[in-house]
Amino acid sequence: MLYYYCTNSTFASIVKNRSLWLSDMTQSNDSYEIHRYVGIVKEAIEERIKALAETELQEEPQKGPKRKAYQQNLRLKTVLTQAKNKLKNLADQYYCLAICFSDMGNSLSQWRGYGDDGYGISIGFDEERIEELSGQHILFKYGDVQYYSSENDERIRSRIKEYLEELAEISRDEKCTGQKLAAALRNWARKILDNDAPFFKPAGFIEERETRFCYVREIHAPEMANPKETSHLRNLDFHVSNTAIIPHYELKLYDGETFLTDIIREVVIGPCNGSDKETVRLFLAKAGFDYAAIKVEKSNIPYRPRK
Repeated sequence: MLYYYCTNSTFASIVKNRSLWLSDMTQSNDSYEIHRYVGIVKEAIEERIKALAETELQEEPQKGPKRKAYQQNLRLKTVLTQAKNKLKNLADQYYCLAICFSDMGNSLSQWRGYGDDGYGISIGFDEERIEELSGQHILFKYGDVQYYSSENDERIRSRIKEYLEELAEISRDEKCTGQKLAAALRNWARKILDNDAPFFKPAGFIEERETRFCYVREIHAPEMANPKETSHLRNLDFHVSNTAIIPHYELKLYDGETFLTDIIREVVIGPCNGSDKETVRLFLAKAGFDYAAIKVEKSNIPYRPRK
């Protein structure tokens, strides 16, 4: 089961509209996560460039096998430098719209942080159904968040090693120049931004036990530059806060034309929420959900809200 903590009004919107919003992460508590991860990758590349300069590139041989090895390392340095710049530039042009779930349906820290300080709702979604929805679009990314304690965390080091090996392989291809090299580095950077950056988070958040459903794309992708091409705008919308215009992606709770009446499996009413269980069941029934199969419970956490 995957639980989504929200306010009463958000719960009502999800149920009435039969949809979830994937919202801009830069406008959330997680606003710097992707750039933090990108920063770790950039630092690793800079360290590799420095190591090359202090060892393999310290003295230029004039001829022989050492001369060839020197030239290969010089090309590697160039590729590393271009890759670092490409990653930074693309990261500044990316947005990640996401919805975040927890595997805990009645957690005090989640109520306080995301469930309107106990006045909200925790919605338990069928995990298999959510995963099925993630297969509907090539730009959807879905997975468990991995928590790292530092830049030296084994999971981070493993990823960094893979990134550097990929760049070394690109540099060894002497025919990979010009536009071909630019395309290879773009694909390299996009893979990091699509598949890894949204799913790594500092260990201070480990108690959230989070799973994310993301819609990740480049703002200046080629198709977005074509005024006649509007497919990328389908289901993309915007809402307004007091300080910003914020994009969101509306994820319909449908498989094609079929409404997934069984996607909600449980509803937990917050410890400070005054709603009664029968009212919530009737609300779900009115919206067409399989309310008879949905477990509705009141949180038993003794909590006095801060407001």
